[in-house]
Amino acid sequence: MNGQEPLPTISVSGSAEVRVVPDEVMITASVHSRAKTLAEASKDNGKKIEQASLFEPEGIAAIDCCDPFWIKL
Repeated sequence: MNGQEPLPTISVSGSAEVRVVPDEVMITASVHSRAKTLAEASKDNGKKIEQASLFEPEGIAAIDCCDPFWIKL
């Protein structure tokens, strides 16, 4: 090859796939209320938020975090 030695080379190729079960989930929710007065709407929203905070799907435990809806599987 024109009097030159070929340069040493290393060739590598490959592929991979990783499948894992997720261990965290973040649920985002909002509540809305309409009423004739702000007080009525606020009271209704409070009831809806209280009900939403009781949501605990089977097999998923709530963890103590800055967001009450942050849960760990």
